Amino acid sequence: DRHVGTHTVELVPDGSRSTEQILETQRRAHRLVSVLSSISATHAEAVVLHDLLGHDLGEIARLTGVSVAAAQSRLVRGRRKALRLLNAAERRARE
Repeated sequence: DRHVGTHTVELVPDGSRSTEQILETQRRAHRLVSVLSSISATHAEAVVLHDLLGHDLGEIARLTGVSVAAAQSRLVRGRRKALRLLNAAERRARE
């Protein structure tokens, strides 16, 4: 396992999940990476810092050199764009 911030990323499955569950998790992770690479770097950065790494808006503002309001705007816009693209990718995957 690897620690990212305060989170643990499972590098080797623990055996409690089926192969299909592991493959589905990998497919979803791939779609998420694809979506995040499709939106602006500043929006993706805010989403990753907040939603994946757990930083609060004040920390994001400090890390990225912007105001808290700007960090919040980037997060909201990034989430909106990412969600729209992720939903579209999920629909395509089900077809």
